[in-house]
Amino acid sequence: MLGFAALVGVITVLARIEPPAPLFNLPTLAQVTMPDGSILAVHAVREGTSTHELHVDLPAGGGFFGMGSRREVAHYHAHSTRVSVWMTRRNAKTGKSLDFDWWKRSAIVDQHGNELRDWDPQRQIYSGYSHSSHSGGRPFALDTSVDHSGAPRLILVASGFKAFRSGKTFKLRVYNTADEMVGELDLPNPLTTPPPSWTPESLPASKSDGDLAITLKKVRIHEHKYNSGEGEQVNWNVMPEVSYEQGGKPTTLWYANTQLLDALGNHNNWQGNLSAEEPAWKLILTCYRHDTAEFGPNEVTESDWIDLPGKDQTTSLNMTVKNSVHNLEIVRAIGPGEASITEDVGANMGGYSSNGQLEDNKQYHIEIKSLGGNIASMNLKSEWPCLLVRGIKYQENQNVTHEVQDEAGKPVKTSHASYFANYQILFIKPAPELKRVKLKTRYQQARIVEFLIAPDQVEFTGRK
Repeated sequence: MLGFAALVGVITVLARIEPPAPLFNLPTLAQVTMPDGSILAVHAVREGTSTHELHVDLPAGGGFFGMGSRREVAHYHAHSTRVSVWMTRRNAKTGKSLDFDWWKRSAIVDQHGNELRDWDPQRQIYSGYSHSSHSGGRPFALDTSVDHSGAPRLILVASGFKAFRSGKTFKLRVYNTADEMVGELDLPNPLTTPPPSWTPESLPASKSDGDLAITLKKVRIHEHKYNSGEGEQVNWNVMPEVSYEQGGKPTTLWYANTQLLDALGNHNNWQGNLSAEEPAWKLILTCYRHDTAEFGPNEVTESDWIDLPGKDQTTSLNMTVKNSVHNLEIVRAIGPGEASITEDVGANMGGYSSNGQLEDNKQYHIEIKSLGGNIASMNLKSEWPCLLVRGIKYQENQNVTHEVQDEAGKPVKTSHASYFANYQILFIKPAPELKRVKLKTRYQQARIVEFLIAPDQVEFTGRK
């Protein structure tokens, strides 16, 4: 009996020692010994635009001799990246999971030998039935939380990369805060199907959407460099030189929003620029008319006159404004100062607050609290009066612009607050003579054209 009790005691103690990594049931694609002797392991490489997942079986208290297991699903939100890499670090002798407070960055080496940096790092910490998640800037702070259940702890990190060209394998390099490479691993390429290669067009080139012809003459990209805390970054401002003809006649009443992407599915944005090794980039121009252009009757709604309330006052309007296609509702007019109102916002949105800046350093503050169900209270502080608008139904590639007009039909300076639920707040710059206004809203569908341009056709500015 004494011997059996001793055996049970030994097993119980061993069950509470941090187990080696295989007990976490994580597949290992590759691992490397770091300079400090710890083991850095890569457990998964995921690809795609949806949320990436990794299934983890974790030891937990309550099973045989105090040890059981449970299944967890770790998530990585790809945002504007396409590939995620998942890593752990452990003590080589005990298998104890170690932290990543030393981690500055990771880089993928593509088939051209270029290093592609990572974005959106995250850290997941699992211990027993507890779980914490951290994201943002690196290095991560050392985890000092204490788990009293005796369950082993797993520290799992992931970061994202843009899609890249490679053979069947690629190299991952991992760097510490001194920007020293502390590990290089060979990993399988997650792209099983080779991406296409695009053929660039010669410029100038013209494309049409309906009666609108768009001619792309040249493309300039201005590089803006900044330090993000993880090293120097470079943002691109894409500036196409474009001319327009509508109905066969030149016009200056159009403008274009731009998107730049490559055949790999990468978009140029704050999460990294496109590779100059690609044979072509796709430039998408989403074109809209300026408000000074002509709009048809089904593209415009215009309200009746709205009296602006005085300081700390509000007027309930419930004014429906519509044409044969579009409609919206002007719910209230709110004067400058402070006002509190109660509205049916159509959903239980919990709490919400927003601060913003108007012209001349004027500020506004919005605070919304749920009163149960779909009812919410809103407290608004602002030195400008405003209109509370709801019910705008947005369609894909549609542009909706508001114009507030005075009694002479001239536009008044406005500022738009962020949306909440199905509402929008339109702030109106006050003036002594401004007593009442009209709201004119324009709706228009975009005209969209695409061009394939060679990177060496682009003129770069801002480089040093």
